[in-house]
Amino acid sequence: MVSIGGWSGSRYFSSIAKTAATIQTFVKNVHTFLDTEGFDGVDIDWEYPGGGGLTCNAVDPADVSNFVNLLAALRAELGPDRTISLAVSAEVEHYVDGNTKVNRIPDILKYVSYIQIMSYDFYGSWDSYSDFVIEPPSNNVGYSQPLSISAAVNAWIGAGAKPSQLTSGLAFYGRSWAVTSSANNGLYQPCVSADSNTGCGCIGDYLDAAKWQDPCGGSYNSGVWMYNNLRGAANSGGQQASAPLASGPTTASNGWTRQYFDFAQNPTIYTANYLNRPTVVSYDDPVSIQAKAQWSKTAGLGGVMIWELSQDYNQELITATRAGWGN
Repeated sequence: MVSIGGWSGSRYFSSIAKTAATIQTFVKNVHTFLDTEGFDGVDIDWEYPGGGGLTCNAVDPADVSNFVNLLAALRAELGPDRTISLAVSAEVEHYVDGNTKVNRIPDILKYVSYIQIMSYDFYGSWDSYSDFVIEPPSNNVGYSQPLSISAAVNAWIGAGAKPSQLTSGLAFYGRSWAVTSSANNGLYQPCVSADSNTGCGCIGDYLDAAKWQDPCGGSYNSGVWMYNNLRGAANSGGQQASAPLASGPTTASNGWTRQYFDFAQNPTIYTANYLNRPTVVSYDDPVSIQAKAQWSKTAGLGGVMIWELSQDYNQELITATRAGWGN
């Protein structure tokens, strides 16, 4: 499978989907590429039809209906046996036509093999307080969140999808916040910006030290900690002074404290001094990944998808994923 698009690669989808001629050029190029390179299918990751992605993305109120036209043409071009998957938002509102206000998910499902819900990044440095990057797969007693894996799955089912057509998304990374308090191991605390500007952007692992340059000309630190850097895979040459989980997947290093929140099936790690700031990281470890994979299997989903495999450490998370799924 080859994936086309993504957060920084969706700038021209709206223009491509606008006319029959540009759609035909696109689908034929995809077909040629799949045949030439030997891929079984294609994943379309348009973030997002109708807006909500990068500010410089082309956007049209008819994007969603045009997307249906593009998928119909792609299926006709590739035939019935080639795999077509979509990486989609957890929020089904992205797939309502901007003009007619009609939910087009039933039409989308006619042409795709399965849907991959990006059920992560529910919270991040764009928020004013720290929270779980991936909310728990079920609303346990005393805990309720509108953004969660189960809420996303239920929304897609309510919009017309069968559970077997869906996969949940698991993140092999965490996001960090510079916070004002150590209470609750840094969870649900107000955050402060690393550069004193608005928002709560802070620097994540050593790969996040240089600001990311987006295609629209913006730049920022993501606050991302890849799991392999939490565990210490890149802790060499002084690039990363102390890996928070160098001692083990559930054991915090000196200066960090780990807390597992059973009610939410999620851990956090906290330190009073990361780059001179109190910092909390919300992430998934083998315990929470296994719980989410097990929930996905029990819910009758078609599988799970992962962003992304290279961020694992000694296959700890993929092993936990397989254990949770039951194979």
